[in-house]
Amino acid sequence: EMRELVYYIVKREQEHFHFIIDSTGSTAALAYGKAHRDNVGTSLHDFLRPEMRPLVLPLYGECAGRGLPAYTISMVNDINGRRVIHERLLLPFFDDGKTSRIIASLKAISDDGKFEINDLLRVPGKLPEYTLLAVIDQELTLAPTVREVRQPSCDLPAASASDVVEI
Repeated sequence: EMRELVYYIVKREQEHFHFIIDSTGSTAALAYGKAHRDNVGTSLHDFLRPEMRPLVLPLYGECAGRGLPAYTISMVNDINGRRVIHERLLLPFFDDGKTSRIIASLKAISDDGKFEINDLLRVPGKLPEYTLLAVIDQELTLAPTVREVRQPSCDLPAASASDVVEI
């Protein structure tokens, strides 16, 4: 799965983050139609098509700014019209308490079993549609109890949740 990973250097200038590609040979480069280029040192902003920037850059900004992992699921059609699920997991890494790197795990799968990865995220007029956007926060404080969730066969106290999402 190494080909599904993309490494980024994170640079911050005032309130804005810049993400610099620091790896080669990923399947993401195939999906964006830039696999035969040396993308190391390229800004993610410059790598993306203009219409993709508002869909992608805020995800990386949230990951870097909050210092927390971010996870998304989006749907897109390949060039043959097959529905493809595109998963993105962004993991922040730190130097001196600040986000300095992000590793992105990018995975595409299809119910059909086969699909065309080349130019998957470059099909004109077919932008990905997000079905899930999440920041993973282990210290999340839940709202006052809406529903009690009990573990019947253990002595742990009941957990509470204000919203339950099944994936």
